Amino acid sequence: IPKDLAEFSSAVDVRTRDTILRSPYINCLTELLDRGEVSAMKADSVLQAIRSIGYLPPIFVVEYIQLIQGDRDAVIGAMIEHRFVKLFSQNAEDLLRACDKHDAISMALLKIGRTEVLNPHVDLLQGLSPEVIKTALAQKDLSFLRLARGRFTAPISNSDEVAVELVALARSLRLSGDESRLVLESFSGLSMRVVDEVLKSPNRGVGLTGLLFNISSFKPECHVQIALRALKDGYGGVLAQKLSQWTNLTVDLQIALIDAGYIQAVFMNASRFQSDLRRSEEIAFAIKRVIEGGDIESVLRVSDRIPRKVLSHLEAECELISYRNDIGVDNIALYQRYRTLRSNLAQREEFVAQVRLYKDQLFSDAPLENRLVESPAFRPTILGLAPNHTGHWVTSSRCLAIGDHSSHCSPYLGTELRPLSVAGTSRFSTPKVESPAIEGAKEVILDSLRAANEIAGAGATLTAGKEALGEYLNKLPAISSRSFADPAAKLVRAVYSILQGETSPYTVRPAALAYLLLIFDLRDHYPSGVEHMVQEAPNPEYARLIEYRDLFDRKIYETARAIWDSVKRNAGFMRMLQRESTDVRASTELKALKDRLLAAGSKRKEREARYIGEIVVAMIHATSDKERLLAVADIVLNSRGRSASLSKQFRALIRDESQTDSEKIDRIKAIARATREDLAKMLSDYANMQVAAEGINLPSFAFADHLTISPDRRKELGKESLENLFVSAFTDLFAPERALIKKALGDFKIEDQGETAPAELEAVFTSNATLPFAYATAGLCISADPFVHNTEGHFGMILRDSETRRWEGACVIRDLARIPEIQDKKILWIAPNPCSSLLYRIDNRLCLKAILDRVTEFARENGFKAIAVADERHMRTNRINTPFEEALDELVAKSETITLRNPIPFSKEPEYSLTKLHVIVQL
Repeated sequence: IPKDLAEFSSAVDVRTRDTILRSPYINCLTELLDRGEVSAMKADSVLQAIRSIGYLPPIFVVEYIQLIQGDRDAVIGAMIEHRFVKLFSQNAEDLLRACDKHDAISMALLKIGRTEVLNPHVDLLQGLSPEVIKTALAQKDLSFLRLARGRFTAPISNSDEVAVELVALARSLRLSGDESRLVLESFSGLSMRVVDEVLKSPNRGVGLTGLLFNISSFKPECHVQIALRALKDGYGGVLAQKLSQWTNLTVDLQIALIDAGYIQAVFMNASRFQSDLRRSEEIAFAIKRVIEGGDIESVLRVSDRIPRKVLSHLEAECELISYRNDIGVDNIALYQRYRTLRSNLAQREEFVAQVRLYKDQLFSDAPLENRLVESPAFRPTILGLAPNHTGHWVTSSRCLAIGDHSSHCSPYLGTELRPLSVAGTSRFSTPKVESPAIEGAKEVILDSLRAANEIAGAGATLTAGKEALGEYLNKLPAISSRSFADPAAKLVRAVYSILQGETSPYTVRPAALAYLLLIFDLRDHYPSGVEHMVQEAPNPEYARLIEYRDLFDRKIYETARAIWDSVKRNAGFMRMLQRESTDVRASTELKALKDRLLAAGSKRKEREARYIGEIVVAMIHATSDKERLLAVADIVLNSRGRSASLSKQFRALIRDESQTDSEKIDRIKAIARATREDLAKMLSDYANMQVAAEGINLPSFAFADHLTISPDRRKELGKESLENLFVSAFTDLFAPERALIKKALGDFKIEDQGETAPAELEAVFTSNATLPFAYATAGLCISADPFVHNTEGHFGMILRDSETRRWEGACVIRDLARIPEIQDKKILWIAPNPCSSLLYRIDNRLCLKAILDRVTEFARENGFKAIAVADERHMRTNRINTPFEEALDELVAKSETITLRNPIPFSKEPEYSLTKLHVIVQL
């Protein structure tokens, strides 16, 4: 037995690997390690031993590598470098936890291009050096840099020198430009020298974006200079988005941003700028230039955030202070009317009195007199109080056309205005860390919107946008040979062609999103309108993700329903879809079978089958049991990407001295036979396919080769099945965005902010002419559906902020005691929909409790026995995937369920019915 690792290494050099496999040398090495003698030996002896052996059993890696003292990082690095990536990946978590530093591991994996094995364990990385960044750049491994964000030693010493060197290296390698942004994240206290180096990039725009996204890496005195350079080069939009992360910005930058058209971003982030009242007149003149340029609406939106001292310099010409005192409603039409009455004070006073009266009269359970509704001040006042969040889907004209239905609400008690206090411990979301997932999600979302707006034409008319969409769809193979006049029909056909495998979903996604932006008239809302909305939130990053989640979840779903409603009355088109549905059905059923098998672990089973198949083939070509075992050992010990459990099983079998070679071969054959039987059983259990186990060819096995659809399943689909298929496939187009947003939101944590002042709201039950506007401000697509408002027993509860008088959502209500099937249960059905802007500011769960408390109070006063919500998610609330919905879902999970024999029609535009109810409050 060798006395030390050096002697062990010498002994290994003169023997072949196959001899070592059957010798005591592996046991000898582990015994030396076990006695703790490695700590006294030089690392190069260990490295030589590792290089000489060429492989190591997993037990060595897991149990003994952590015994190596001092140089264990180098040992593990050498393991990776010398064909031990597989062993490392199998035991990565144990090895990373055993190391103090991870440079050696990262460097070794970077050099051989295998950093993907770190992906599941990136959270364990720490203390990486600039050398790792340099190596990642040289290897052009930007994915590793993204994953390793925040894992580098900070602050890095000699920051400027190192950062300049790395940025220059990135430029010399002609990388995409994104690398400078990734490099900068790992530094702090950088100077303008680094800025100058970054801006030497051929892609100056990417460099500026990187600087703006990593402003915290620079000294405070650099911030303004970076911002001014970005503004000068036309990157004010990115700068405006990032203002919430900056502090102590100068008045000069404030004025420059106002002149560049970013007045809303400036005053939404007013606290980020230095306060210098001596320069208030200069700021006022900058605002005046915006007004003279025709953008008084932007000024009006933030006038309550502009310092009074600044506004005083504009008062003589603009009267913004007077307007806010007299009217206080952000509506350009009201402001312009107020200004035109400047020369007639008597008329102005009458106008002001009328609007003030409206602010209270409109939020009422009483019927509205025709004279009020027909007044020129009605529409601008209500639109100022209740901004339409449904876009083009529901116009103010359609809301007005609904009229007054106060008789629906008049029989009930307790409908009058009452306070609604949301009090308690306030909880808001804050980022856990500087999250790459948050920025990554935002980049993908903006790319998707950019592609959609290129089709829809952000500045074009709606008609021109729809024409451009039609032209884009005509270029798709599934559309070009057919005649579809309606863009909705073209989209349906395109989606079905995806199901048939004729079209890539990536060519249809931009058109689908463009259609949404057009029918909702939201081209200006995404992303600029979103940026304006989220600035009021305690955490704009979180609010922004919530807004985009609503876009890619609820609005995508509603768009799918709207598209289908548009085509379902076209009899010829529907007949064509039904004829083609046999192929679509076969394709989707095959996909469903594959998905079921995938969920059951089919990919892993396929890999195991091919692994075992390779071993079986190797044994066939050998002439003796000894050669067969050697062939098996060669495959097991040298192949990558194999099943760890199977490899462990085969290794244990090969080394088992209690069995003969013949017995070991029989055992391997038994494993192969059992594998065939498992595969046949999976095909039977999950795909209903009967396949003889003995006929399965392991080396080339694939489940897909055994999946077929029987002729009796190739039948035309009914209209309801066609609709469900389309809606599901359409919403699936944007599953990547939803997944990214979900991951990004996971990087926020909920923090208690302690007892806060209650948010004072007011609520009123009504069915007068204002209810459609209240529904629109909550973003409800049924806002102007005549069927909904004409239904007896339908009314709503409107919410508003008691201080600002701004409407903050609505609760749709239906008296189900009028339905014969369940009239004895006396059920009040509700769909609570507070505005997103309200949920940004207050605790979502407390908001739901406050709403339910008020509805429960109303229900008791009117003799109801229960309060229920719909089973269908989009009928329950529009605040999809929010803590508000989560709180509602928790109540649903504990509720009594009532299944209706006869569905209750609820709406026609789009079409919804109540089929199942969940009783969340028993009275």
